[in-house]
Amino acid sequence: MLNKQTLEELILEKALIDEGLDVIPQYKDETHKVVDLRVRKAKVDIEVDGLHHLLNPIQINRDLDRSYHSQQDGYATLHVPNMAIHMHLKRVAHSIAQALKFRMNRIKFGGKSRLNKTTSNL
Repeated sequence: MLNKQTLEELILEKALIDEGLDVIPQYKDETHKVVDLRVRKAKVDIEVDGLHHLLNPIQINRDLDRSYHSQQDGYATLHVPNMAIHMHLKRVAHSIAQALKFRMNRIKFGGKSRLNKTTSNL
């Protein structure tokens, strides 16, 4: 059974979909690791983090291990604090979408894609 999505995960997921990304919520891999949001074409896992991810040493080590295992699978991990979603949702979602679209182009074209001014304007 999958974990229940937090309000912040649902909000960010919708905002990223509105930005044109194909987002998989609560992605579970073969090791039973669940990531909050996965953007497969960009090879990026997005973890939406509450304050305890920065205040609890055990949680910090779990997050480091999870990020390491994602990296071993070829995925980068982006951590987005809940506060950023509440205070700057549109800018955060737009910036993430632009970065991941750039990353998808780079993957598609073998590392030759370049960020241009129209892509990077906020």
